[in-house]
Amino acid sequence: MTDEEKKKIRARLRSYERKLRKEKEKYGWYDDGAGKRYQIGPHYMLLDDNDGALGAFQWFEKEFPDDVGVPDHFLCWSLALYRAGNEIGAAKKLRQAMFSNLYLVPRLLGMPIAELDIWHGSSDAELSYAEHIHEPYLEIWTEEEKAWAQGLYEGPGFWSARERFIKIARALSTTRPGPERSRLVEELHKLER
Repeated sequence: MTDEEKKKIRARLRSYERKLRKEKEKYGWYDDGAGKRYQIGPHYMLLDDNDGALGAFQWFEKEFPDDVGVPDHFLCWSLALYRAGNEIGAAKKLRQAMFSNLYLVPRLLGMPIAELDIWHGSSDAELSYAEHIHEPYLEIWTEEEKAWAQGLYEGPGFWSARERFIKIARALSTTRPGPERSRLVEELHKLER
């Protein structure tokens, strides 16, 4: 990344932080329909500032405890935790990234991706999201870091949870609203947590 690119990222990051701070001062809460809150930690990662990223992710967790998040945010958060030596936390965030978009981790790892015939809970969960992720968020991963992610992704814990998730999401694509659908949605949420 060139110095000019870093300068632009730093300016964008400061702008996001300033706008969010002003929203909080003005309203007492954040009016962030544009999703600036999801870009702060990842932008620190692009600047190779892991401490700044960790601080941003801690701020996010404190300020938005019930936020469902977005896939690329979880992916960068996982990497920041891994680089900080917190492999357990990193694995949890990688799992969140995987469940928020089943195509994202394979995209990171350069695996072939085929669209699944399942219910996607939001547009963030669809194949097109993974296909159009901000490429630098993938490029910051080293080969060693990708090997760690691949080991988890192909390991029995992630594999069995992912297979169950897909089975439930497939059933949700044809299950009408009612008690059975509610039960399936609850099981899906338990897997995500």
